[in-house]
Amino acid sequence: MSRLTNNLTGLALAIVAILGILHEGQEWDPIVGLQNQLTEYRFQAAKRTASGDIVFLAIDKVSLEHVGRWPWPRRVHGQIINTLVESGASEIALDIDFDSASNPEDDEFLRQALERAGGAVVLAAFRQSESVEKPANKVADNLPIEQFLQNAWPASVNVIADRDGLVRRFPYGQEIAGNFVPSLPSILSGHTGSDDDTVVIDYSIDPKTIPTYSVRSLLKNEIPVSALKNKKILVGAHAVELRDTLAVPVHAVLSGAAIQMLGAESLNQDRSLVTNSKSSTTILILIILSSCTLLTLRRSLSANLIALAAASILVEACAFAAQIYAATIIVTAPVHLATATMACFFMALELSSRQFKVLRSRVRAQNIRHVLDRVFLDNFDAIIVADANGEIEIASEKVTGILTTLNHRLCKGKRLDDVVPAALAEEARDAIRKLEAGSFEGSQCREFSLGDESNIHKVVEYVITPSRLEAQPSAGSKLGSEQIVVCITARDVTTLRAQKDRLEHLSKRDQLTGTFRRDEMIVQLAGTHRMCPNDETRSGHALFVFGVHRFSIINGTFGREIGDALLKEVARRTLCFKDRSWKVARVDGDAFAILVEDCGDEMSAREFAASFLIELEKPYFVEGHRVHVQFDLGISGNWQNFATPAEFLSAAEGALDASKKSGDSKLALYDPSSANSVKRAQLIERHLWRAIERNELTVLYQPQVDLSTREVVGAEALVRWDSKELGSVSPAEFIPIAENSGCIESIGSYVLLEACLAASKWPSHIDIAVNVSSVQIHRGNLIENVDYALAQSGLPAKRLHLELTETAILNQQEETRKQINELRERGITVALDDFGTGYCSFEYLSNLPIDKIKLDQTFVRNMLLETTSAAVIRSIMTLATGMSLNSIAEGIETEEHAVQLRLAGCRQGQGYYFSRPLEAEKFVAQIRDAA
Repeated sequence: MSRLTNNLTGLALAIVAILGILHEGQEWDPIVGLQNQLTEYRFQAAKRTASGDIVFLAIDKVSLEHVGRWPWPRRVHGQIINTLVESGASEIALDIDFDSASNPEDDEFLRQALERAGGAVVLAAFRQSESVEKPANKVADNLPIEQFLQNAWPASVNVIADRDGLVRRFPYGQEIAGNFVPSLPSILSGHTGSDDDTVVIDYSIDPKTIPTYSVRSLLKNEIPVSALKNKKILVGAHAVELRDTLAVPVHAVLSGAAIQMLGAESLNQDRSLVTNSKSSTTILILIILSSCTLLTLRRSLSANLIALAAASILVEACAFAAQIYAATIIVTAPVHLATATMACFFMALELSSRQFKVLRSRVRAQNIRHVLDRVFLDNFDAIIVADANGEIEIASEKVTGILTTLNHRLCKGKRLDDVVPAALAEEARDAIRKLEAGSFEGSQCREFSLGDESNIHKVVEYVITPSRLEAQPSAGSKLGSEQIVVCITARDVTTLRAQKDRLEHLSKRDQLTGTFRRDEMIVQLAGTHRMCPNDETRSGHALFVFGVHRFSIINGTFGREIGDALLKEVARRTLCFKDRSWKVARVDGDAFAILVEDCGDEMSAREFAASFLIELEKPYFVEGHRVHVQFDLGISGNWQNFATPAEFLSAAEGALDASKKSGDSKLALYDPSSANSVKRAQLIERHLWRAIERNELTVLYQPQVDLSTREVVGAEALVRWDSKELGSVSPAEFIPIAENSGCIESIGSYVLLEACLAASKWPSHIDIAVNVSSVQIHRGNLIENVDYALAQSGLPAKRLHLELTETAILNQQEETRKQINELRERGITVALDDFGTGYCSFEYLSNLPIDKIKLDQTFVRNMLLETTSAAVIRSIMTLATGMSLNSIAEGIETEEHAVQLRLAGCRQGQGYYFSRPLEAEKFVAQIRDAA
């Protein structure tokens, strides 16, 4: 059986035992006492005020002194009744014993007062033991004399004391002299019950809030009539010398009359407290213990204890609320005892679990110790552990052969100096001294060389680590002294070092030619810079990067093996050219770099390059082949002040590229202005690829206007780029770069989708024109992008105009024609953009399946200045009309432009005269305002 199952069984048995004991023990004095204390705390925590409907007239010390004796003459009580009746009291109760007659005159006076009260007076009645010797044998009934009962009501004033002697309850009434007599609080409050029922007094009602006056003040007419009118009055003892006091909760001691008042107030405020049953308490305990056990199953002891404590607090809070707001006493003492008992059980389980874990940990530690001992002995490294005195405690098997010829088993007990080299032993002792002084800064890996009898060189890598061991307990449970040991770990790295040296050589040198690699060349350049810190000295260096002209053709003609052999011969010839201390590197497939340290200016660099090229271009004899080779060469000089060696090399490589592109020169010198243009283009290209995902592209819309009606009939989508790094970049600058890099595909797709989405929200008579690059057409994904944009936006195909340049149409005519036909079949309008700037002839135009031509803005700007431009425009418009092609002109900046174009036959136009390109929202607003 698992330990979890055992714990669950134990918990279940514990819960059953707790339930059984506490169910039967809820009436045990300790539990009852604890519950009484909790109930009293609740009374104290939430005081409440009296209703004010019942007034207490206290027979206090000053009242006794005022009358002068006790018991008072019955005449005084009659005066009290008369005064109260005259004051308008609704009901009068006297908690005074009238069970015997006094002198006839006073009794008659009191009887008449009772008669005048008209039955509104209640007199005290009670039961008591007849004798102290045998109190249980006979009970005496005390009732007012018959003379008084003719005009008054008897009321029971008996209260019930619990086993601890405190008065907490009273009966609704009791049988006195054979008749049921209701209790005084019951009569005053108007609540009745059977003689079997008892009322729990609510001691949260503050007696100090009960309207209380001295009888003396009443007799002297010092109490305002308003304080007594329509009030219920209780007259009773208050003076200590009358000895009518009882022990109660909260207030310690109260007079009997005060207890009657609190009882009446409890009933009057519906605060007759009821107590829950034993069974409900037992069920509550079961719910709490079961819930806490299930919720905290397999959790920590602290979680279990917190859950139990939280449950107790929650139950007590609910009990407090129930007592205050629902006049219900919930017995919680057994609940708290149950949670405390369960907490003890959880702690016992935790202690047992920890003892089990300690035992298991000891076994595991022993097993691990055995495994580690074996691992230590069989380790590939030589390991020695010695104490602070240098005496070896343990040594691994590899110590033999790496650090000593002595068998490792014989090392234990010997001193370090007898086993390892003296320098190593001294370093170990020094590490111990530093650890004791607190100056040890950590272990470092070092090496030393050894020579054995065969004089074979050996390289040993080692690390020395001192450790401070915790004090071990000695006899008598006293801690022993701290111990310091040192561990020497060593390994033979002779072969590893040889391999590392070879790899380091290979990492720096090109495997084919033996020259430096590109990265190593940069390191060498950096060293040259450090050796020559001032500008005057550094100006003596020049870097030459040269490459075999059309090397790919040589490889294809003679084969790769011949090509590799040629590169090796080029490297050899370079290294042998003149007697110079050069640094030579292979920086690319067929490109080499040379650092020449005595070229101080451009002229000397060019002279050297010319002589060097003559030597390089002499015929090569490779594998029986005579090979004639030409070279391109780029130069960068240190006099050009490069910031880093990498820039120095990149400049020479850039010059080599310029040399290859020039076609008329074998060598070129680095040109900073050309390099800056290239860098700018590279920078734009790099950021352009991320422009879409970074939301840097914006689509603007320039209105297209019907030149006859001047109504907006469409808009051209124009992309703008506001880069976070480069700022605003002109389309004239980034569009060509995007076309060359292929980025135009994603940009074109983005603009097409954005334009269609925007146009789908415009009035149905307004079309959208989108420019299409030749790259988009020739890569064959234009149709898919158009279909996707139309599907996503819901824009009708007839409202989409695609503007194609002459260059895009002239290249790959058949493929272009096929795609244009597919687009037109979908209902899309195809326009020829920038017409008149390219090579498109009128004859070719007549054979091209397009719907619209767009006149380039250069014609529009010159039409008012040059008659030839105006004539060309009229010819184009005549041609367009004859071919049933729609026409539009861009670049309209004046009213005269618009008028002349309309007269020439142009139907639509766009330009700054009508509107600049607008954001989508502003374009929509302009349309709305025009309407």
